Amino acid sequence: MGGHVTNVVAGGGGPVVQARTVIGDIHFTAQQPCLIPARQLPGHVLLADRGAEQKALARIARLDHGRSRIVQVTGPPGSGKTTLATGWLRRYIADHPDAFPGGQLYIDLRAQAGTDPRSAAADVLGMFLRALGVPAGQVPEAFVEREALYRSVTAALRLAVVLDGASSATHVLPLLPSAPESLTLVTTERLLPELVALGAARLEVPSLDGAGVHQVLEAFLGPGYHHDITLASVVAVCTGGLASTVADLIVAACTWGGPLPEFLAHLGISTHLGHEEPPMETLMLEPAQALNTAVASLTKPERDFYAILGLFPSTGAAFDVEASAAITDRNVDHARDMLTRLVGHLLVHEVDKRAGVYRMDRTIHEHAHEFFNSRPWVATPSVAVWRLVHWWVHAVRLAARTIMPSRSQRAYDAPDSRGVALPPRLREPSSALAWLAERSGAIVPLLRCAGNHGMHREIVLLADAVDVLVTQHGDHDFGRTVDALALDAVQRCADPDLEFTIFNRLARHHAWLGQTGRAHSLAGQCLAYARRTGQFRHLAKAFKTLGIVHATRPGQAGARTAAHFHERATDLYARLGKPRSEGLARTELGIMLHVLGRLDDADRELHRAHQLLDAEDDTYNRARVDIARADIALTRAITHADRDSYATARKLALRADHALAVMGEPAARAKAREILRRCAEHTDPASAAHPFPTTCPNDSTRTA
Repeated sequence: MGGHVTNVVAGGGGPVVQARTVIGDIHFTAQQPCLIPARQLPGHVLLADRGAEQKALARIARLDHGRSRIVQVTGPPGSGKTTLATGWLRRYIADHPDAFPGGQLYIDLRAQAGTDPRSAAADVLGMFLRALGVPAGQVPEAFVEREALYRSVTAALRLAVVLDGASSATHVLPLLPSAPESLTLVTTERLLPELVALGAARLEVPSLDGAGVHQVLEAFLGPGYHHDITLASVVAVCTGGLASTVADLIVAACTWGGPLPEFLAHLGISTHLGHEEPPMETLMLEPAQALNTAVASLTKPERDFYAILGLFPSTGAAFDVEASAAITDRNVDHARDMLTRLVGHLLVHEVDKRAGVYRMDRTIHEHAHEFFNSRPWVATPSVAVWRLVHWWVHAVRLAARTIMPSRSQRAYDAPDSRGVALPPRLREPSSALAWLAERSGAIVPLLRCAGNHGMHREIVLLADAVDVLVTQHGDHDFGRTVDALALDAVQRCADPDLEFTIFNRLARHHAWLGQTGRAHSLAGQCLAYARRTGQFRHLAKAFKTLGIVHATRPGQAGARTAAHFHERATDLYARLGKPRSEGLARTELGIMLHVLGRLDDADRELHRAHQLLDAEDDTYNRARVDIARADIALTRAITHADRDSYATARKLALRADHALAVMGEPAARAKAREILRRCAEHTDPASAAHPFPTTCPNDSTRTA
């Protein structure tokens, strides 16, 4: 019997084995996560020099240690705090690559606004811990335990942490890394006294002066900008020197179609300092005025198209030309032409011309939304939103079908979808998965928008399809958020079977996030419903979920209970004649038997799982089986110093790696590469740094 013991006197700890007789050597195989330093900084670029502020940050970064390596970057909204913090840090890391070897962490705390600060901090701690390599199943559920683990993990790491948009110290204090060599930048509109008490430095971001605005104008307008500092000084006065307002003014001038001085004159602002008339009080207080003037210069079709783009629910997110065609009820060629015109007016950014991907800045998107509301005759909002959600359902379902073709989907009896234009990239697995990942930020706002318009069935269909992304990337925090919205929609539809499905998925998300208590409660409700209704398929799903929940418990007891439930699920699926579901359940059973040390039994279950999934043409899950079998072969190789087992492990891991390559970089591929690296460490240390050959093993080399 194996386990893990901690010596409470000496403080040491490690694995132990309890046995009557030991013959030969004892070897422990620890599954270590494949650690990749977090690189989470957004790609902001400094447009103004901010020389004094950059020097101050560099001076603090060069300090050896101390609590003064916490910096509060303060200033009013739109002053450029985030751009300064992230833009300087990216530049500093580029000049000093070894400054923060532990990685960089970033969180926009504004997204947590309106939630309980302690609960928000707990969610962020979970995200940070997983980003730093802590397996999801080992992230504690309790806030205090998460905070303690975060302090322990960060004690040995030299990190750069950016906490953006903090409104209270309750958000910030639990997220401070404990290593004195780490650097933390906190952007906030007001000084947080609690951080001052810790010795945090303060860096006030002043409004841009004429010289700073001059640099922004040069960055936006390029070589064609030849005006002297006087014009920049006027812009600084009329915008209050706020970087975001300066940018809005430039965009509005370009949309209006004339030089900046003429646009200012059109707004009634003199371009000569000392003019008798006082300058406009500020554009900061009325940011829509400049954009209203600019949009008025558009043609009517351009204005109508611009207004409807404001209905996209995800502010500032990328969108496809096909989606804009759907929401405007036009063909793709017309939508592309309108977007090209708006790009010329700087109201829309062209992210990828070939793929037809565009984006609107946050301020412009919000203005377009308000502009739409002021023009109710353009289109009925509910009709336009229905078109958009309808398009998303078809797009996400096509992506899911392309990525995992063997996975069943619910019927969607919407109007004829043959006229729905979808991005061509959704028909190739790796680009479809990449598209889903890129659009994940738009999914939750879209689901909330659909809920506000009573589109509950579409919410469930979207959540079902998006679960493919959660499966591939292992982002169960995202999955939990999506399925919580789906649960609300299902309960409004009064469909108990659908409610069971969502409860079942939520239980698994909570289990993988380390929230075992909540997961067990949800799984128990699923089991009770399955027994009450007598539906064996539901019963099999509930058993499998309970197996997943117990697998996250530490120690042999959790593994034994998990194996018991997976075995019951396997038997039920076999009786029901569901080969794919049986294969998936046998995969989980084999993994648990490996944990219990029953290698022959584990290999036998996984071999049967591979046969079942072969018949279903399920590439992804066959690769998962290969990875599990490779892990068993690696355990045998290390235990018995058997080179043949190393060769088997390597062959299976290579086959899985190449099978998963067509999907891009799903989380399972990292496991295959970790096995390859460990095989190389033991058999050929010289090649351990590059253990991944580019050729795929021939199918004839398959191991039975």
